[in-house]
Amino acid sequence: MPTATAPAPAKTGLKKVNLGGIAKAEEKKPGKKDYPVLPDPDGSFAKLADQLIRDQAAFDELEGAIKIAKAELTGAARTFRYEHLNGNAAPPSSISVKGVSGDEVLVTFVNR
Repeated sequence: MPTATAPAPAKTGLKKVNLGGIAKAEEKKPGKKDYPVLPDPDGSFAKLADQLIRDQAAFDELEGAIKIAKAELTGAARTFRYEHLNGNAAPPSSISVKGVSGDEVLVTFVNR
């Protein structure tokens, strides 16, 4: 017995096109700029940049520690000043803090 075959689909003139290979255009973030890169044939500028990044991080850390130490000394000196020099007609403008080494730090009060 002969088998029936399905008729071949009629060609409509349209071709299938795969658009998967087309990349989307990258959207730039607002405020982001494309800067030119300094030529560095021997890598010396890259080493300087790395050193600068490390030094800046160490500086920021040290700067933070200094701010904390100053705030603690200022708070303690302010408390001392108000408790011990209250009522003094001409209180000193600064309080001396002696270090273990004998060096001195002056905590100065601008608004007396």
